[in-house]
Amino acid sequence: MQITMRLYRQHDMDLLNIYFNKAFPFTTEIKKTLRAYKEKRNYKIPVDNTSIQFKGYVKPHILIHINLNPKKDTDIIELLSQVQARQRNAFIKAVLRQSMTMIPLESFMRNDDLIMNYEVAYKMEEEALATENATPKPEIKKAPIDRPQVQKSTPAKPVRPKVAQVTRPVEHDVPAQQNTMSVATPISQVDPVTAPAPIEEETHMYSNEFDDDPFSTPSNTQEDDADLFATLTALAH
Repeated sequence: MQITMRLYRQHDMDLLNIYFNKAFPFTTEIKKTLRAYKEKRNYKIPVDNTSIQFKGYVKPHILIHINLNPKKDTDIIELLSQVQARQRNAFIKAVLRQSMTMIPLESFMRNDDLIMNYEVAYKMEEEALATENATPKPEIKKAPIDRPQVQKSTPAKPVRPKVAQVTRPVEHDVPAQQNTMSVATPISQVDPVTAPAPIEEETHMYSNEFDDDPFSTPSNTQEDDADLFATLTALAH
């Protein structure tokens, strides 16, 4: 719940005196005074008879909003519900004045710091702004900041290990030994060192493998050769 309280500069300068006091919790003190009145307790607010400590334009009326908690402030809500219509604002101010130790009557005295006319306040504000803009502002030179120079270093490239080169022996093309002996070369002209072995000798090289074989047949004799030659001659005729 929220209630609104109005302070008028034409009638409530004494209350505006404590309202403009920044050290005074205005809304909190209002709730304390109303609760004390409900409970019929004596509660006093210390106030000095001094002028208003404020400079500037004072509005014709000032709105003050007071928040009431439906659970914690039920007693204050019940009290205000019993006040007649259109009398709640006057009732709150009367309870507040009753709780003050004194009425600061100095608040109604002439005070050059308080401006009641809006046009005068607006003109003074414009003059103050023009004076502020015309005054050259001193240039503030910032001292140079010595910062350490950081040298950028390029990362070193990784060194690859050298691989030992293996030298291979040079292989010379050795030409194959050609058989220069022709078919018609006489046997007398054949070099026994360089000439290839005759086929008969090569065959003789492997003939010894069957000498010890008991199942092999004996070699042909000269008689067998003569009989074979005669048989072949008869067949030819």
